[in-house]
Amino acid sequence: MKKIWNDPVYKSVIVLTAICLVVSALLAVTNLATALVIERTQQQAVEQAMQEVLPTKNGFEEITDSLKALPETVQSVYREKGDAGYVVSLATRSQYSSADMLVTVGIGKDGAVCGIRITNYAESKDFGAQYPQQYLGATAQTVQAVDSVAGVTYSSAALNGAVKDALTAVQEVQ
Repeated sequence: MKKIWNDPVYKSVIVLTAICLVVSALLAVTNLATALVIERTQQQAVEQAMQEVLPTKNGFEEITDSLKALPETVQSVYREKGDAGYVVSLATRSQYSSADMLVTVGIGKDGAVCGIRITNYAESKDFGAQYPQQYLGATAQTVQAVDSVAGVTYSSAALNGAVKDALTAVQEVQ
């Protein structure tokens, strides 16, 4: 045993292993300490997006689990507690991006889009802030009429598909 402790190679291995264990433990503790803060921040961002697309003082309740068949892009569906409408969170992808485009769509009780917010868009060419606003007032029957933006056709098509999926999800609820 004395031979092992006197050998510099073994000492180095033992010291480096101890350092790795201590650093790993510190990272785990830091992760535990910040996980709640990160989760709270993400929830606040979701709530802010929901308030933006369907302003309310009553709040929202998630109804995703009670729905049977939802389009693949739909992540969650929320009902406004005062029966003013629904908010649908979606994740879609265009052909040119490896990251999901995250979209939050507010749909009023009349079945028309009353708000839309893109919360994540990772492509280099943007279709501008005005394009999503063209969906305001669109229904399941009229959503096809919204034109795509030249130069970002795939992103426009992905956004159009997401809005269609949001309208489909809300029709499932009604």
